[in-house]
Amino acid sequence: MGKGFYILLWGGLFFLSIGLWMMKRDRDDMRMREAKMIEKENSLYELYESLEEIMNEMIYLYGDEYSTEPAPITPNLDSNDPVLEEKDQKNFKEEIGNKNQVEPGELQDRGSENQKYRQITDLIDQGFSVEEIAKELGVGKGEIMLVLKLYKG
Repeated sequence: MGKGFYILLWGGLFFLSIGLWMMKRDRDDMRMREAKMIEKENSLYELYESLEEIMNEMIYLYGDEYSTEPAPITPNLDSNDPVLEEKDQKNFKEEIGNKNQVEPGELQDRGSENQKYRQITDLIDQGFSVEEIAKELGVGKGEIMLVLKLYKG
């Protein structure tokens, strides 16, 4: 057997070993990616459970108003509300109708959680940052980011 045969044999063994090494590297990379994917799936599952708990708490606190349609943003001004009857309803309707933006200082006067979520979405629409909204409303950034994801989702 000639010199050419041994060169081809060694070349073949070299390329075979490189191929096996690359397969092992790819397999290890695949296992690492699979582990990361499982970790992310678990964190998504935990997030889903947290979201489900929040939704159940909201349904418990506010009834079924979140389960079908979102509640209207503006109050029903045509109802027989004793507070509105004391005020001039026409001027009050015009005042509400002309108010396009919520001023940040006014947000702390509103009390209910339902209003808080509406305030967050109003401020998001107006372009406020998560930090500004969190500071103004006194809530955590995570809650605002969750409302943002639900609102935009």
